[in-house]
Amino acid sequence: MKPKVSIVVPVYKVEAYIEQCVRSLFEQTLEDLEFIFVDDASPDESVAIIKRVLDEYPQRKGQVKFIRHEHNMDIAQTRKDGLNAATGEYFIYVDSDDWVEPNYAELLYNKAQETGAEVVICNFYNYYSEKEWVLVGTPPHGEGMKGEMLRDDTLNRQCSPNLWIRLVSRSLFDENDIAWPVCGMAEDLVLSSQFSYYAKSLAHVDVPLYHYRCTPNSYVKMKNEETVIMKRANGFIANLGVLEDFMRKKGINKKYEQGLFISKVFALAELNPIIDKPKYWWKYVSTYPSVNLALIFGNKYVHLKPIKRLRLLTIMLGIYPVGKRLKAIVAK
Repeated sequence: MKPKVSIVVPVYKVEAYIEQCVRSLFEQTLEDLEFIFVDDASPDESVAIIKRVLDEYPQRKGQVKFIRHEHNMDIAQTRKDGLNAATGEYFIYVDSDDWVEPNYAELLYNKAQETGAEVVICNFYNYYSEKEWVLVGTPPHGEGMKGEMLRDDTLNRQCSPNLWIRLVSRSLFDENDIAWPVCGMAEDLVLSSQFSYYAKSLAHVDVPLYHYRCTPNSYVKMKNEETVIMKRANGFIANLGVLEDFMRKKGINKKYEQGLFISKVFALAELNPIIDKPKYWWKYVSTYPSVNLALIFGNKYVHLKPIKRLRLLTIMLGIYPVGKRLKAIVAK
């Protein structure tokens, strides 16, 4: 028989966090699970730690699969390989530097069974520091909303697009043409948008079940800061191209233009730390010029303060260093 839920865990350079993650998974109250750990050529002891902890949970050993990449392939491909190996009725992703509540899988699965939903969303905690927890509600319209509202909230960027708060029916993946993200930046957005579009029914568990730890992106190989920033920005832009192409083919790009617009604003924001360097200026102004113009002159989705509009105008005109000094003068 198929397991009820497959939990797919990409693994790369997380030896400092992986023990807490896997203990929270092996201690799930739902017994009928499948765990798939995809080792993306991790150079540390992450996988050894998983196996050591697994020895303490002998009842889980027959439920665990390990996949090993010979070289690092990035999070998008790692998640795809894990999903291809999954056999569960439903699947969900868990990042290996995070952890979950003991009833994480059980509550999501039960909600799916009760409602017939193909996608079930839960709330999560956002871990910013050693002392601060922030509860993030997903979606804003609450438990009582119907599936269409959940779909619209996701595609319009009104709730978190993260995959690790979404239990997804395996048939949803198998029976539809899913455009897979090309790299590991905003890949959650690309996939969650498509899962939401194809789902005949969606549901929400109004309980925080996932603990998200804000840590540096393990999948970015650090050469220098500018290299990392450009890799993130280029990846974001490339994956937005995949999503926009999908939405255009389905004829929903106008309906969900708010989500696309907000996503493009986030993609451009990736370049902010290096925008004062001339060699990156053209990348910024040429990527989504209509978005920048809309931000300068006003639009119905994002409203910038006048000083931020002025800064953006100086960027578009190629005089941002001057604008940066002007901002400092105005601030005084």
